[in-house]
Amino acid sequence: MIMEDSDVPKKNDEKCPLCRADRYLNPNMKLLINPECYHKMCESCVDRIFTTGPAACPTPGCGKILRKAKFREQTFEDAQIEREIDIRRRIAKIFNKGQQDFESLQEYNDYLEEVENLTFKLIYQVDVEETETKVQQYEKQNRESIALNSARAAAESRLLAQNEILLRKQKQEARDAAVREHEMERERREQVEQQIIHDLATSGKDPNKIVKLTETLKKHREKNDSPQPISSRSSALYPDLQKLAQRRLREEQVPFSPLAGERNTSKYYDYSIENYNDPFMDKIAREPNRSIGFRVEDCHLRCLYEAFSGLDFDLTKDKLPAKNDPNVQKATMSTS
Repeated sequence: MIMEDSDVPKKNDEKCPLCRADRYLNPNMKLLINPECYHKMCESCVDRIFTTGPAACPTPGCGKILRKAKFREQTFEDAQIEREIDIRRRIAKIFNKGQQDFESLQEYNDYLEEVENLTFKLIYQVDVEETETKVQQYEKQNRESIALNSARAAAESRLLAQNEILLRKQKQEARDAAVREHEMERERREQVEQQIIHDLATSGKDPNKIVKLTETLKKHREKNDSPQPISSRSSALYPDLQKLAQRRLREEQVPFSPLAGERNTSKYYDYSIENYNDPFMDKIAREPNRSIGFRVEDCHLRCLYEAFSGLDFDLTKDKLPAKNDPNVQKATMSTS
């Protein structure tokens, strides 16, 4: 989670590198940085040096030309992290293509790898001039696509924000409807109880018949007064948002697997330690230095996994074979 400027821990012993003012004597002192060089200096020094116009950084050995408008408060305590975040944000605005912009997943992965290589060089200052030249050339050649992708990302963000507002509104309407329904139910129960007391006191009919008739009327009212779903009106007004919400709901329903399904039962083989005799591994398992945390089953399963791991991949069609493929046969590991 990114911390706000007000959440950054402020130490009393922090000092301005230029005027040596500290927060102990001046609690309202603000240390500012410039994204050109990320050297700290207090707000008073910034006003004193850069009010008349751009000037060189007063930090010894820097000399970069800085402007007052670019000074800001530091978000992270570590200036290196601050610099990395700025670089990644800048690169992400330029290299903003998505998977839908590529013909295959391999091309998209190569594109991401190239972007990460450029980001790495800028962060750790490796061939900075050459890397900056490549970034500027790419930005110049793909100016239209960058603007189009930025507009598309902004539209998706607005759509998600509207969807969140709609979901909160639906939840509030559902809570209000539940409160109203609860109040109406309480009033109906009170009316039924009062009606039963009145009928028992004023009429000479059988009390059991009066109670039975009242219960029948109560069930009939509950059936006719059943509330309508609140989302029907919202789906008519916001069809695009409703489709997006349904798609996100389907994605959330997919079970998460931290091991990407590696522990799932394979469709190619059945394994059981009881019907396989491996004297070599049993001898290793009985060694004293392997008695803790060593399982013969793990060795067997690893061999089986490596043997059958590439059967689902088709280099020519780049897709998985059908489940009813007659060439896919299930192997059973049994006693040799």
